[in-house]
Amino acid sequence: MAQQGLPPGNLGVSPVGYWRREHLSRPARLADFTDDLLWPRLLRAVPLALRPVRVLIAFLLLLAIALIWRSPTLCPSFGGVVFTEDVARLWGEALGGAPERGWFAATVGLFSVPIEIVKIHPGWSAGLTLVSLPVLALGGGVISRMVACEFAQSVMIPWPRAAAFVVNRWSSLIGAVLGPLLIAGLGVACLAVAGWALLNWPWVNVAGALAYPLFLCTGLVVTLLMTGYVLGGAMLVPAVACENTDSIDAMQRAYAYVVASPLRLAVYVVILATHGTVVWGVLSLLTALAVGVSAWGVQLFTGSDVAALVSGSGSEGSWRVAGRVISFWTAIPAGLVSAFVLSFFFSGSTVLYLLLRRFNDGQDPAEIWVAGPQGGVMSGGSTAANTLSETPAARAAAGDDE
Repeated sequence: MAQQGLPPGNLGVSPVGYWRREHLSRPARLADFTDDLLWPRLLRAVPLALRPVRVLIAFLLLLAIALIWRSPTLCPSFGGVVFTEDVARLWGEALGGAPERGWFAATVGLFSVPIEIVKIHPGWSAGLTLVSLPVLALGGGVISRMVACEFAQSVMIPWPRAAAFVVNRWSSLIGAVLGPLLIAGLGVACLAVAGWALLNWPWVNVAGALAYPLFLCTGLVVTLLMTGYVLGGAMLVPAVACENTDSIDAMQRAYAYVVASPLRLAVYVVILATHGTVVWGVLSLLTALAVGVSAWGVQLFTGSDVAALVSGSGSEGSWRVAGRVISFWTAIPAGLVSAFVLSFFFSGSTVLYLLLRRFNDGQDPAEIWVAGPQGGVMSGGSTAANTLSETPAARAAAGDDE
């Protein structure tokens, strides 16, 4: 029987130039121009981030981070209340006038506010950051694992499977995120101790001055380490989520891609940031319109008391309670928009990692670590899809409970 799509009389052998004529006879498709390009695949980050379960995970992750940064109020004797008030004031000033100052000014505020907080309260900022980063690494690992399986294998794993993966690799995720910071902190501590011991005493400071090149080398190492962390830190969690690797290997991969292809990394980041900012702006506008229309609609047949209630400024009694409840409900849509930003960060970082790995290592983006009969394989195509859909008993027999 002739193969489907071949002219009659050709038993499995296509005439010379047949597929070429078929390609030329049909209209050109967008895929004909983009199949061999890597950067168009970055545009999949937004649909991947908009999956409801990932937005919900990001929303819960934001709540956890918010609770961590509110915890200083429990330590008023150490300036925790002042720290919390300053954080709320700075963020309120940065975001409160966003519609008037424009989206660009609001985005700049997202970078300037953390810097200002660190300047005013370095101790609290450092401590809470060291507590928040592991939480972000674990929650982001769940999102990255789900995105990696869908982007690479077109397999949507449930969130409990991704969470089980993260539980088994928690030390690698936290180590990858905190490792560069701890190494840099150790380098700074060594500089401080050596400076006190060698430069703080008469005549001993001469020996310290002669050894100052060692100080310079340590400073250079710390600078390079932190520069690589800023540029490639977003790929640390995806490296563990895609490769099932340890923290050292994850750091090596992320730093290697930064060094090997900095220009491509910059271009990809610009594409992701532009795409994400546009979608964030649209979602923010739709959210503001929805809240505004709702507030306008409920006040059509009411008086000023209801207007104050809807705005969250009820005076007393039930009006005050109802106003706070309404403020709580109206804050949820804005929180979901912020959750999309966090979900997009981890989704885009995962796609970015797989594409940079393809460019630098020649490894197909479809190849990610999945549980296999030998405990783990790198597979692609239908093999990986079948492996990802293994029964829990088979995964348990293999020694993996992903």
